[in-house]
Amino acid sequence: MLEALSFLESQYCGQFLLRIEDTDTKRLVVDAEERLYEDLKWAGLSWDEGPGVGGPYGPYKQSERSQIYKEYADRLVADGRAYRCFCTEYHLNGLKKIAREESRDYLYNKACSHIPAEDSIQRAANGEPHCIRFKSDSETPPVQDLVYGTYKSPVPPEDFIIMKTGGIPTYHFANVVDDHLMKITHVIRGAFHLRFTKGDITVNNKNDFLQKAHMRKSLDQSGDKASVFATLVDSFSNHIAKCEENRDDSGAPHKDLGVRIGPLLRAAQSTESPGTAPGAVVSQSYLKALFDLDGKSYSSPVAHIQRSVYLLWEIPEEEYMERLVDQQAILDRIVVQESVGGETQQHSRKVSELATTLLESLQAIPEGNWTEQNIKDAIGPFIKSIGYVSDEQPVHAWGWKFLRWVISASAAGPALIASMVFLGKEKVLSRVLQASQIAQRMGV
Repeated sequence: MLEALSFLESQYCGQFLLRIEDTDTKRLVVDAEERLYEDLKWAGLSWDEGPGVGGPYGPYKQSERSQIYKEYADRLVADGRAYRCFCTEYHLNGLKKIAREESRDYLYNKACSHIPAEDSIQRAANGEPHCIRFKSDSETPPVQDLVYGTYKSPVPPEDFIIMKTGGIPTYHFANVVDDHLMKITHVIRGAFHLRFTKGDITVNNKNDFLQKAHMRKSLDQSGDKASVFATLVDSFSNHIAKCEENRDDSGAPHKDLGVRIGPLLRAAQSTESPGTAPGAVVSQSYLKALFDLDGKSYSSPVAHIQRSVYLLWEIPEEEYMERLVDQQAILDRIVVQESVGGETQQHSRKVSELATTLLESLQAIPEGNWTEQNIKDAIGPFIKSIGYVSDEQPVHAWGWKFLRWVISASAAGPALIASMVFLGKEKVLSRVLQASQIAQRMGV
């Protein structure tokens, strides 16, 4: 992947532009920006435009471009393609609750789209809190994608927010404005975004300048499909393959494996659980414990890391989301079975509700009793009760697939319950909570 960046830049006279997308204040990590710079420099990558370098389209931090986004949002409002929304959080939460009770997806009801322009201007001038919503078409427009061709999202069109209360732009709006102003020609991103592509948020009634390509899978040299994340691991294989030459008589990786791949990873310095402490690397003792967990499957350093990828790395939110999108066909058919009076009854459940129940069951296990047997006793019956219905047969088992999605974003790897013991209670609870929140945001 790193080699590809260098190749594109050198062969096609490209410019390596670094843009810091830091408008989501709730998810900001204090030193993340500095660590990003350090990691890029460590990998030998220097940018032609961006923070610390400058360029013709700066500033390159979105948090410093607020006035630019405001101008374009105001232009959309003036043109009638966006409007101010004064609905309170309390009111919107009430609408969402009604949607849940009626077992339907929540869509904003466009209430504020009918406010006369002069009233909207006056209410904003009076300081009434509001956001700005994009006025979507009545039907979801098709999207032209370089990989998937003509694609029409199954998600119903909604008047989505482009400027939050307080004047902070949303991710989708800020990126469209920046891509336009910085003369970006192609956007390559994860397939998850394709499903939620918001049609064309245009700033000049034309969007011909921007082409999009959504990718989830790539091909390795053998022609087999490999996840983009695994391909990234492969691109570092020259750093760790040398360990293959130094395996000891037992077949275990040489102890230097921890030293040689350490700078590439962000994990704990102990055997307790992986973390994200600044500057922390994978310790030899942690890798030794990981090998003890899955040593029977060891074949090479790269394969070993690929199988254990989310016992080393944190799980990106996009990975959770993409794996759920893969299961889209069954998400509205999930049931939990329970025996009542000798009869088996089925109850529809959302993924977020399953995660909440799982979290409560795991929280009840005392810290000192976090063992495979106790975890199985606590969640086994519940996991086995989860399934989905289809026309082919009444119920398909789905509980263990659900649990693997929660713990490792559905990635294949070491034994699931053993992995939960290895990660530790705190880390597992954190992942269950993260999975639950993501499923809630996706409305499933």
